[in-house]
Amino acid sequence: MIYLLYGKDGESSLKRYLALIEATKKSLPGAVAVNFNSGNFDADEFLQIAHGKGMFCQANIISCNGLLEKKDHARFLSSKIMDLANSPNVFIFREGDLDDAAMVNFKNAGAKVEKFNESFVARKGGELFNMFSISDAFGARDRKKLWVAYQKMLAAGIEGEEALWKIIWQIKMILFVTNADLSSAATKKLKFSPFVLDKSRSFSKNFKADELKGMYWKLLNIFHLARRGEIDMEVATERFVMEV
Repeated sequence: MIYLLYGKDGESSLKRYLALIEATKKSLPGAVAVNFNSGNFDADEFLQIAHGKGMFCQANIISCNGLLEKKDHARFLSSKIMDLANSPNVFIFREGDLDDAAMVNFKNAGAKVEKFNESFVARKGGELFNMFSISDAFGARDRKKLWVAYQKMLAAGIEGEEALWKIIWQIKMILFVTNADLSSAATKKLKFSPFVLDKSRSFSKNFKADELKGMYWKLLNIFHLARRGEIDMEVATERFVMEV
């Protein structure tokens, strides 16, 4: 089985990517989970794991994050995609934008494809809720505006977890612009929107770096505790919002 998650909304695709990996682990007790990215990818190791089986399970779980960003990796995976389709293992790919040729290869291999491009979420009744109202209010450190946006989001039928991941995204962007050399070639290759970078830079004056890091880990803790059923996600996220 092959899953492909792709699109410009990296925050939403990452959330889905992590959730899918966890759900697959639960459905395949004893399966070995292996992660590859553009930095640690080795073709021989990948093929060995892709063609093997788990020691205590009939399948391995192989997650691949951003492999197609490098052309040599993309060419290699394109040549092996049908082998992956016939493998007993589960492959979960997360990518940014994909060209037409890559998309055709995945679809021909029977991949389950999910696209993540919009930061607007449909409201019941056909209207749209702008998820950036959550990250903007957080960045401005406007507690009242953030709480109002959070309530509007819940009223639109959107789960509290969506706000959590949007705030995490904004935290990472603020930390990035605070520490990165935005004029460097490496940074420019990331192709962040100048508008997003400028806005995040303006937000950075509202927080200390250590404070943001603490908020980041607190939100991740909320996520994991809620997933284990120890706390209520919406209540815990609202409590966080009220403390911003």
